[in-house]
Amino acid sequence: MNTGTRAGKSTGSKGPKLKKGKYTLDFFVAGKHFYHFPFSVDVLPSKDAFTPEDFHFLQGAWDKYGYLYYFEARPEKSLFWKVWLQGKSRDKRGIEAKIKIGIHRSGKLICTNRPASQTLKPWWTLYEFDMIEPMKGTSGGRYFKAKDLLARNGNYTLKMKINGKSYGTWKFAVKGGKLNYTGRTLRGKADPLTFIEGGRDAWWYKK
Repeated sequence: MNTGTRAGKSTGSKGPKLKKGKYTLDFFVAGKHFYHFPFSVDVLPSKDAFTPEDFHFLQGAWDKYGYLYYFEARPEKSLFWKVWLQGKSRDKRGIEAKIKIGIHRSGKLICTNRPASQTLKPWWTLYEFDMIEPMKGTSGGRYFKAKDLLARNGNYTLKMKINGKSYGTWKFAVKGGKLNYTGRTLRGKADPLTFIEGGRDAWWYKK
């Protein structure tokens, strides 16, 4: 297996020494290329003379993609939003972050996440957020089921904020009572070398 390339050069069987820059990770079986994964490395130099360790951060598809999920693709199950998050900091203890998520249809908020604070570590971590009905006074807050979303065809927007600042927007659609596939998740149409799939109960979307 080719463990990685930079500027088209293979590192061979030795572990790559990754410096700041763009890379690709390519997988081969019996000489056949079956997956291609581009990523990059960013570096924050240490500012502490007593801990002169630079901090390296990986960037890849996981910083752009998230997915909607409901157990075994059963519409009566609760809807979740899953996404990888990273606290890009020299502090290995992480960064405290308040996460706010909303799914909108025609500009109207139809569901959100429960108020959540997370500690974002310097490494990428997968987080799961259960969706609920928007609060209206003392009412609301019921688990939002997948069938509540699938009941109406149309275009949807998921917006996510971290500590009050926009983190990303994801677009998706419901057609024929089903979530759509798009881009790298389109089976039979997407490039097989960069195809993304998470099983029958995960629908991936790009920021």
